[in-house]
Formats: sequence, C-alpha cells, structure tokens
Amino acid sequence: MDISPDLIGGQPGTRQHGFQQGLLPLQQALGLEDAFRHLHPHASEFTHTATSGSSSARIDRWLVTDSLLPVVSAAAVSDIKPSDHYGVSLAISPAVAPPRGPGVWAMPPSIITHAAFKTIMAAQIQAFMLACPVSPTAGRAVRWDQLKVHIQDVARNYCSTFHADRTKQLRALRVRAGEMSIPFRQAAVKDARRT
Repeated sequence: MDISPDLIGGQPGTRQHGFQQGLLPLQQALGLEDAFRHLHPHASEFTHTATSGSSSARIDRWLVTDSLLPVVSAAAVSDIKPSDHYGVSLAISPAVAPPRGPGVWAMPPSIITHAAFKTIMAAQIQAFMLACPVSPTAGRAVRWDQLKVHIQDVARNYCSTFHADRTKQLRALRVRAGEMSIPFRQAAVKDARRT
C-alpha cells in the first residue's frame, strides 16, 4: 500500500509510524479498505498538521468492508476543524434502495404519555422477550429486529384503536352539541320574529 500521498514534510516515516505499526496491520487483517484512497488514489489531502506546521498527514480515515465499498459514493476531508484534526466525511448511496412499504408511519409522540400505552407496551415487550429468547439460529441482532417490528405493530394497533375511539367520542359530542343547540336556535328564531 502506497501511503506517500498521505504525508508531506517531516522526516520519512515519523508521521505514519503509528499507522504502519498499528492501524494498517489491523485494517489488513480485517479486510477493510480505505474509502477515501479507493475513490481518490492519488489525491493529497491531510487531516492533521503538526503544531510546528512542518508536516501534515491524512491520519483520520473511513475504513469499510469490501461489500460496502461499491456503495460508497463520496469520501472527503472537511474544511471544518472541530479539534486539531479536520473532519472526514463518507457518503453511502445504495444502487438500489429497498422497496418502501405502503407508506411511512410515524407514531404520534403524544401517545408515549398515555398510561394505557405504557402499560400495554411494557407487557408486550416482556412477553416478547420471554417468547423469543436468543438462540443459535436467532442471535441478538435478529431478535432486536424482530422486537422492533413487534413494537411498531403494537404501537400501530394502539394508535388505530385510540383514533377510532377518539373519533366516536367526537361524533357523539357533535351530536350532543347539535341537540343542545336546537333549543337555542329555536329561541333565537322566536326572538328575531318578535323584532
């Protein structure tokens, strides 16, 4: 791996010693690729400059797997310097986005304050954890994904039921308000006829 574009100034090897002795062997052992160097094979960009200003190096990197490398659409060194290092950015753009469902659903935040919702959700999570333990075929990640789907289903059902009940209550109130306003309307008509 040619790291010469990642260094300028200073004595050869002094700025990159930590990388060559520490991160590079780990990167190679894990089969990771430097996203910036993949997209910009000959570019000279630096993320750190010595306080003396005598040398600069690109020591901050995004390392990605071979399977992720094809969807990396951009990698850059930022103009923003939040510390003594410049930031690095990475953009990932999948070639084919997964199909979206029938629509995006978002739980109304106010539902979280409902005591009934809290009780139902706590019971459902506890029941799920007991019914779906971690196993060799369903590890923690699989179980977490299943739990998220279950929680969303419970929240959707609660919201749907809550909305239906609220709609019934509002309709009943409108009917009662209409019934109550009839005598007032009749009285107003009588008053208008007298004048």
